[in-house]
Amino acid sequence: MDELFIEGLELQMDIGVLPEEHGVRQRVVVDVTAQVVRAREPLGDSIDDVLSYADIVELVEMLAAERRYNLVETFAERIARECLKSSRIRGVTIKVAKPDIMAQTRAVGVRISRN
Repeated sequence: MDELFIEGLELQMDIGVLPEEHGVRQRVVVDVTAQVVRAREPLGDSIDDVLSYADIVELVEMLAAERRYNLVETFAERIARECLKSSRIRGVTIKVAKPDIMAQTRAVGVRISRN
């Protein structure tokens, strides 16, 4: 199985449980790693032979824009659930990080894996 990955997708979104976070767009960084089954063998040189990472980026951006989230865990679960709707994706690992929340850290967040 192949892996498709997206690292460091930066988004501005309304996320956070604290009252002072509500209605405030925050920087969130998303990584996606998907275990992907190829469309056919042998692999040709056509976009139709692979899962497009641009489609995954567009999906994550759409999910971030469609509503506010209290928890990074909820956002990560939504991304995983939507990715797994693709017949080409067998498993996915999602990392959602909030880099600007705690001054003493580079980032805080969650990493989940789903099959």
